[in-house]
Amino acid sequence: MKIDIFSHIMTNKYTEKYAALNPAIKQRVEFRSTAVVDLDVRLRLMNRYPDVLQVLTVANIPLETFAPKVEDAAELAKIANEELAELCEYHPDRFIAGVAAIPMQDIDAACKEADRAIRELGLKGVQIYSRIDGEPLDNPRFEPLWELMCRHDLPIWIHPATYDKLDNDIGLFSWPFETSSAMFKLVTGGVLKRHPTIKFIVHHCGAMAPFFQNRIK
Repeated sequence: MKIDIFSHIMTNKYTEKYAALNPAIKQRVEFRSTAVVDLDVRLRLMNRYPDVLQVLTVANIPLETFAPKVEDAAELAKIANEELAELCEYHPDRFIAGVAAIPMQDIDAACKEADRAIRELGLKGVQIYSRIDGEPLDNPRFEPLWELMCRHDLPIWIHPATYDKLDNDIGLFSWPFETSSAMFKLVTGGVLKRHPTIKFIVHHCGAMAPFFQNRIK
C-alpha cells in the first residue's frame, strides 16, 4: 500500500464559489487540471492503481491572496473542509484523510476553522503556505496556530507560494527556494524550539534542503 500524503484537489462547491468571487483563479493551472477539479476523472485514474490511497489537500490557490476579505476566505475554507470530510466518508478506500484549509489572513479565524475542522469534521491537520501573503512563517502573529496544532498533536502541511517580490517564474525555481526559506525561518525563528512537539509536512521532498544539507549544517 502506498499513501500520497499531499494530493491536491479542488472540490465542486468550493471551486464554483471561489471562481465566482475571484475569476482570476480560472487562469491557474490547478483550476485547469482535470484530475484536480473533476472527481469522476480522478477516481477513474485511481482505479488503475488500487494500492494507492490519498490524503487530500486543497490545491494551491492561497485564500489569503485571492480571497483577501476574512469573511470570504473563512466561508470558502468552511465549504472546502466540509467537502473534504464528505469525500473521506464516502470513499474511504481511496481517501484516507483530509487536510483543512484555513483563512490565514486572520489568525483567530484560522484557528477557529482549524479547530472546527479537526474536532467536528475529523480532518487530520491543516495546510498553510510558505509565506502568508508575503509574511514569513516566523512572524509572531502565527504563534496561536502552532500552539493549537501542538495541542491536537497533528501536522501542518506547508505548500510553497510564489512571492511577487521575486521574479515570477510560475514556481519553477521560486517554489523550492520559498519552501526552503520557510523551513529555515521556522528553525532560526525559534518555532521548533518553542514548540518541540510541532509537526510539519513539507512539500516536494523538502525542496532544496536535501541538496544543501552540508552547507546548512
